[in-house]
Amino acid sequence: MTLRVLGTLVGVAAAVVTAVLEAFLTPLWWDGVRVPLAVLLAVLTNLAVLWFTHEVTRSRLLTLLPGIAWMGVMIVLSARTTEGDIVLAGDNWVALGTILAGVAGYAAGAYRIVTRPPATETGPAGQAGPAGPPKRAAPHLPHLS
Repeated sequence: MTLRVLGTLVGVAAAVVTAVLEAFLTPLWWDGVRVPLAVLLAVLTNLAVLWFTHEVTRSRLLTLLPGIAWMGVMIVLSARTTEGDIVLAGDNWVALGTILAGVAGYAAGAYRIVTRPPATETGPAGQAGPAGPPKRAAPHLPHLS
């Protein structure tokens, strides 16, 4: 299994786990007030998962897969079950904020990654690789006799 495939799978798994965690943190109360911890986690973890997946895979397309998985989990958890249970209720502003902030985090991060121009560094003799600063020829000084 290549590093790209493994990195993508880890990124998608992390997105699914964080989505479930954030969804179950949306009804968090403290002293009679809703605590928007899930909103903060949605932004931070989504950006971290996006960064990780891009660093490991170096693929713009594979970088987008965790965001799609995260949104899929959020859609599933916002639907009512046959028993009438729902995790992300529409009357919970933290749940709505979590979805909005999570999608905005993925969108902003993905935009930065997808629109970044690819690195064009070349090594010696046009070979791909880290190149360092261009080498200059030493200046030719005339002989003074």
